[in-house]
Amino acid sequence: MSNEKTAIPVNNNSTLAQIRDENTGLKMNKDRILRPKQTKAIVQLSMPTMYRKAKDGTFPKPIKLSEHASGWLESEIYAWLDERVAERDLEVI
Repeated sequence: MSNEKTAIPVNNNSTLAQIRDENTGLKMNKDRILRPKQTKAIVQLSMPTMYRKAKDGTFPKPIKLSEHASGWLESEIYAWLDERVAERDLEVI
């Protein structure tokens, strides 16, 4: 009998690419965490604006990593950008 662990998808539609280890039942997130400067470079907003919009609910909320560190899930940042593009494309010119 093999002692290897096999990972199977939890949900094929998961934007966070979660997987479940069938032996332990643990969920693992394969998403990258972007630090504030990386996120700022992608979305081209100032850091105070990112935090303000996150507090207002108009931008993804950061994840607290430690007392002095936070970051954003890469998939949530790109999903937010995709929403901005979709909103633009729906505008009537």
